[in-house]
Amino acid sequence: MCGIAGYLADTPPPDAADRLRAMVAAIAHRGPDGEGTWCDPAAGVGLAHRRLAILDLSHAGRQPMRSASGRYVLTFNGEIYNFAELRAELDGLGHSFASRSDTEVMLAAFEQWGVPRAVRRFRGMYAFAAWDAARRELHLARDPLGKKPLYLHEAHGVLAFGSELRPLWAWNGGVGALDPAGVRSLLEFGYVRAPLSICRGIRKLMPGEHVTVRVGDDGTLRSSSERTWRAQDFGGPESIAAAHDGEPGLVERLESLLVEAVRLRMVADVPVGLFLSGGLDSALVAALMQSQATAPVQAYTVGFDDPRFDETDAAAAVAGHLGLRHEAIRVSEREVLALVPELPAVYDEPFADASQIPTVALCRATRLRATVALSGDGGDESFVGYNRYVEGRRIERIVQKAPAGLLSTAAAALGRLPPAPRQRLLAALAGRPVTADQAQKLLRVLRSPSLGRMYDDLLRAWPVAPMRAPLPAAVELPGVRDVPSMRVADIEGYLPDDVLVKVDRASMSTGLEVRSPLLDVRVVEFALGVPVALHLDDRGGKRLLRGVLERHVPTALWDRPKAGFTPPLGEWLRGPLRPWADELLEPVIAGRDEWLEASAVSAAWREHLAGRVDAQGRLWPVLSFLAWRRWALAS
Repeated sequence: MCGIAGYLADTPPPDAADRLRAMVAAIAHRGPDGEGTWCDPAAGVGLAHRRLAILDLSHAGRQPMRSASGRYVLTFNGEIYNFAELRAELDGLGHSFASRSDTEVMLAAFEQWGVPRAVRRFRGMYAFAAWDAARRELHLARDPLGKKPLYLHEAHGVLAFGSELRPLWAWNGGVGALDPAGVRSLLEFGYVRAPLSICRGIRKLMPGEHVTVRVGDDGTLRSSSERTWRAQDFGGPESIAAAHDGEPGLVERLESLLVEAVRLRMVADVPVGLFLSGGLDSALVAALMQSQATAPVQAYTVGFDDPRFDETDAAAAVAGHLGLRHEAIRVSEREVLALVPELPAVYDEPFADASQIPTVALCRATRLRATVALSGDGGDESFVGYNRYVEGRRIERIVQKAPAGLLSTAAAALGRLPPAPRQRLLAALAGRPVTADQAQKLLRVLRSPSLGRMYDDLLRAWPVAPMRAPLPAAVELPGVRDVPSMRVADIEGYLPDDVLVKVDRASMSTGLEVRSPLLDVRVVEFALGVPVALHLDDRGGKRLLRGVLERHVPTALWDRPKAGFTPPLGEWLRGPLRPWADELLEPVIAGRDEWLEASAVSAAWREHLAGRVDAQGRLWPVLSFLAWRRWALAS
């Protein structure tokens, strides 16, 4: 895993080489083990790379790398997990290799099959730029699930690209103007939804997108784009369940896919560890790692002062059963809070998922001990693990049975109750404990009950962003009609734009590679092919994952209410983080901020401080935007 940057232009500026070096210097944190640049001034192309050495630590693995014939030059961020299988096939076709790196295998695959066909054969996480000297084309591609990022900016006959925004700022000589649509997305969802970015004129490649760019005869850039993979293309045909003899056969097939996915991700020339929380997903990865390891797997758990969010005892129990080497890394509340002012620099683009704070703490602590860590990310989306899937099915049934107008009447009555009893009643309706912020969202759902409305409300921090007029057009969410379409919407939106951004920036800010077996494309395709009803039972979602884990770890060690990874942010904003928040919010509340509307933000802050509502979900995107803007302008 690394960082990449580069450009393509009909007529590069005279200082193009200097700009390229500035671009790659801006992402030095993504690759602490080396730097490389390559330019062809006559072709108007330049590629750059920062290396985090994982496979073949020698100089033979350096990038940008040329193919054997010299036709292709590649700069690549990520890992191709099936590189050994591809290498064996290519070796049989007459290709030879000078290194043990997956980068050289990718180049040989381009030579053999061409870039578009080769991309469809890669299993991994990646974002890359490949120059085809014969066709004078630049290929830019991102992996199917969107684990690795890639930003593009085109202006004045130049296309520039990078793993983060900072390389593009380095090329352009500054941050530039903000995109109002990107700001609105951040405030309403807590993240900037692709293809938008926070900066005007800069866009993200979509997951599974492959862009081909060339300079036309008239000197203008010509580009074409295709999506090579979409979750929506893998429906839920009933034949999959029948083909594997119902649930037992599905569990058997899933375990074989997961064993392979874990095995492929254990390959490295550096120390490999495991994030272990003690929950289902990480326990499953741990079990399948240890079953294939020749020595005890090293597992890491971050422990926090607050017992409500500390899972070290549960993780230790799983580790003890499996025979792992387990290290509980204690991180004090003071250390966690000290990370908050650093978050803009860590995330590059403003980002407001509060679990980003402990995620950064986990990655920093783990990087002191390992270079690669496997994680359980991805189980909730593909295997129907979020509470909203269970609640969605419940709402479908309620809407079908409830007389017209009854739910809106009940919502009105609940809205008149004091916060505490209202929260208790809504928790009973949801069938699980809910926070005050979640209770407010559930109340909005009852006022207009539909799965599409529920999904929209549960994802939104603000119903409408607190921005000064004129308000840009709203970001359109994919249409959600039922629970299966909700799952697809999560895989194509929430997963790459929130979950994977959180992990990528937190890990790469400290030079740690995180690998996610549950996001292996074959595993995801299998999960999507299984009807949602077979992922759910009276215990909730992830029915098939539970079936696999029960073969390895006693249920009592991992089957407990979903804890999540969210810190007590609301309490912190009333306590130790209040001076930081007051300073950021003061110009907004005084009406001097050019972007944010004073009355809505002021009311949320005032109500939160008084304890009348828990407004952390609305305040965190606002504070994240303000902190990021101050950092970006200072940068």
